[in-house]
Amino acid sequence: MVPRPTFPLLVLLLGAFLSSGCGDGDPTQFDGQTASEWIAQAKNGNSSNRVAALRALRAFPGDKDAIALLERVLSDDAASYAERLSAAQSLYRATGKTDKVLPKTAEVIRKQADVSSGSEYSTKDLEELVFWLGVNARPLVPDIEYARSKVNLRLGPGAAATKAQLDRILRDMPTKT
Repeated sequence: MVPRPTFPLLVLLLGAFLSSGCGDGDPTQFDGQTASEWIAQAKNGNSSNRVAALRALRAFPGDKDAIALLERVLSDDAASYAERLSAAQSLYRATGKTDKVLPKTAEVIRKQADVSSGSEYSTKDLEELVFWLGVNARPLVPDIEYARSKVNLRLGPGAAATKAQLDRILRDMPTKT
């Protein structure tokens, strides 16, 4: 029986696939939409669609309109907690800068703690933001501790879960680069 040259063929096919860019396509689009289309979606529709659009805008770090919108949403007291934290994460991921992200994020964390009146709320967006910020999230510790102190355990298991999630965020926060 004659051995088949499968290994060289596999290497050749893998190389062709990797050199094709894995199908990323047009760099002026993300998930089939341009920055302008994502910006329009971020300004309209329901909150979950706006959050999805805000998350997509991180793919356009050179688009001044996208960055300006992320800064506006982060500063907008009328925007939801999830929208503001998604804007913060996208702004950081697009620019790599914390100077505009951290002060507004601290305000968002404290506002959410105050408006929730000690009851439960999702900490998923905060956890993701802290993950991406890494050690740069350390200045947010007092604000997260403030939010933790506002949770009222007498309000039920949901409040206890929120407090546990905030504890985990604090415990897992990086201390070194």
